[in-house]
Parts: sequence; C-alpha cells; structure tokens
Amino acid sequence: MPALIKSKSQVFFFHTPPITQASIARILGFSITSLPSKYMGVPIIASALKHSSLKILLEKLEACISSWTFRALNMVSCLVLIKAVLQSLPLYLFTVLATPKWVLKAIKNLQRDFLWGNMKQKRKWPLIKWETACHLKSSGGTGLQDPQHSNEVMGACI
Repeated sequence: MPALIKSKSQVFFFHTPPITQASIARILGFSITSLPSKYMGVPIIASALKHSSLKILLEKLEACISSWTFRALNMVSCLVLIKAVLQSLPLYLFTVLATPKWVLKAIKNLQRDFLWGNMKQKRKWPLIKWETACHLKSSGGTGLQDPQHSNEVMGACI
C-alpha cells in the first residue's frame, strides 16, 4: 500500500488490549485513533449523532455561500455552484446516516435562498416553486435535486 494512503488511514479499536492494538497498527502501518473522529467529512461517534455534529455540515455550506455572494452571478452560474458544491457535499452523509428532517430542510433552504439571491437583509421572490425547480430540464425544471429525495435515493432515509 502506498505511504500516502497509509498516512491518511487510521484504525479504531474497541475492547482490545493495548499490546494487540500496537501490534496491529504496526503491521498495517496505520495510526491508532479514537472516537469521535471524521470520515470523509462525516462525524463518527460512539453514540447517537448530536445536533452540533450536523451543524458543522450546515456551517460548511454557509461558508461556501458567503464566499460566493459578493460576486455578480447569473442564474446559470448559481445552478452550477448549487449542483457542484451544495448538492454534492452532503451526498456521502446521505449514504451513511439517516439525516434528520431538520438538516434536510436547512440544506434545501440554503440552496433555494442562494438560487434566488435571498440575503438576510433583502428577500427576493422566487421565479418558480422549488418543487418545479427540482424537475428535470426536459420537464421545465432546472435539474436540481431536493435533499429529501437525495437522502431517500442514497438509502439512508428515516
């Protein structure tokens, strides 16, 4: 295994004697870590996922949006950014965790507000309903994916 992959890999142990842990880690070339940790941006914890753990994802999406809002973007540019970033960042989370509805709603609101240019100080009227925007382009939509639908498709729905 290449050294780069080994340096990025970690191993978790539960109810394993320290001498056995050290031997396994040495043989594999991985570092030993404990919970909580992250895997591909998804928090891994021993207990149920907490509100604060999921808030990190929402803050990451908000940080992306705040870096884009000072630019003059047309609707097509906004759609590209939503599809490439705002809809792709949470996908892995959707495959491994049953994402709570409040998170899905918050993601949808971030995407919708960015698409229509809504700022905290200034609200704009949407040109079409979000449900219509989530239809295929051939059906008169924009081709966006609703986070609730993406969560269901990825198989980790509640």
